Amino acid sequence: MSWVASRHLAGDDGALAERVGDALAVLGWRMWPTSRNTLLYVSRDELRSAE
Repeated sequence: MSWVASRHLAGDDGALAERVGDALAVLGWRMWPTSRNTLLYVSRDELRSAE
């Protein structure tokens, strides 16, 4: 399942990215900051990720 393509997260207000991040956190995905100043989300089973 894919809610948004990475290109749709681009933008200057970050509102959509925050909503997606909140939804992933509720679903149990873990989050880490990366060296590129982005956030990496990893699913519980570690088979999927989003940055």
